[in-house]
Amino acid sequence: DVYKRQDPTRAGRGPVLSAAVELTLLFANTFLLRVPAPGALARFGHLHTKPAVAHRADELGPVLGDYDAVALCEVFHDAELHRILAGWPGERRPDVAMGAGPRARWLSGGSGLVTLSNGCRILRSTSRVFPRQGSRLRDADAWSAKGVLAAEIELPGRGGNLEVVSTHLFAGGGIREVGHRPEHDDLRFEQVRGVLRTAAAAHRRGNVMLIVGDFNIGAGTPAGERLVEVMAAAGYRDLWVEHGEGPGWTVDVLSAGEMITATDPDDPRFCLEPAPLHEGAARVDYAFLGMPEPASPPVTVQAFRRRVFRRAPDGPDHGSMPYLSDHAALHLELSVGA
Repeated sequence: DVYKRQDPTRAGRGPVLSAAVELTLLFANTFLLRVPAPGALARFGHLHTKPAVAHRADELGPVLGDYDAVALCEVFHDAELHRILAGWPGERRPDVAMGAGPRARWLSGGSGLVTLSNGCRILRSTSRVFPRQGSRLRDADAWSAKGVLAAEIELPGRGGNLEVVSTHLFAGGGIREVGHRPEHDDLRFEQVRGVLRTAAAAHRRGNVMLIVGDFNIGAGTPAGERLVEVMAAAGYRDLWVEHGEGPGWTVDVLSAGEMITATDPDDPRFCLEPAPLHEGAARVDYAFLGMPEPASPPVTVQAFRRRVFRRAPDGPDHGSMPYLSDHAALHLELSVGA
C-alpha cells in the first residue's frame, strides 16, 4: 500500500506497491530564459533569449520522466512547461504545482518554479513572491517574480507525506554587470528567511521536509558557511556535506565543461566524483533535509549525485549549448519509512 519506483520503464504509469517507499528526486535549474518583445513587436522575436530554449524544453520531458518528483527553476513561461510535459514518457502526465507570479508577460516573468510528481498526487501547494528582487536598473531578477514554492506529495501508507520546498534566490546583475556588492548577500539572506517562513507555515507535523534550490551562494565561502548555519539553526541539514563526495560543483557547466562534468564510468548517468578543483566553479544548488520529528517516518539518503544532461550533437546551437542547462542537476535517492 505504499509507493515505490522499481522499474524505470514504468515512468509516468503510476504507483507500484511495495513494502518500502524509495523515491528518486531531481532538482534542476533549467536555464530556460527568454524575454519576449512586447505587443506588436513580438513578431520580430525576443529581446533576449538563451540558446535553443524551445529545443531544450522538448528534450527535458523524456529525461525527467524517470523521477518520482522533480523540482525545476527558470521555467518562466507556460510555453516551455507545455513542451516539457508534451515530451513526458508514458500515457500518464505528472501532477504539477507552479510558483506564484505572472507568467509569460513581457519583462515580468513568474517565479520560474515548477514541481512535478510522477505517480503520486500533489495534495496541496502554496507559493510566495519575495518582496524585494533587486533594482530594475541593474538586476534582471527585479523583472521576475522570484520566490518559493511548497508542495505536499502524498506517500500512501506512510503516515506522513513529502513536502518539497523549492526556491531560486537573487543573483544580482544581468542588466548592468557591476559585480558582487555587499548588499547582494543581505538580500539573499532576507530571501532565505522568507523561504524558511514559507516552509514553516506550509509544514504539517509528521511530513518529511526537503528544501531545494539555486541559492546563488557559493558553498565554502563565508556566505555559504553562514547559509549552512542559518539552515541548521532552523532544523535543516546540508545533504551534500553529509552524503556528497568532493566539492559538488553545480556551475558553471558551460565554461568549465568536462573539467567538472566528466562522466562516471561506473554509472554514466552521473558526474565523476570527486570533481577536481576548478577556478570559477561553485556549488550554488543545495538540498536541505529537515530534522526528523517524532511523528514523521524515518528517512535514509541512499544516494546524492550530480547529473548533467548532454544534448545530441546535431541539436540546434549545440556548439554554444552542449548541455540542457548551465547547471548540474541534483539527483537524490531517499528511502522513507521501514
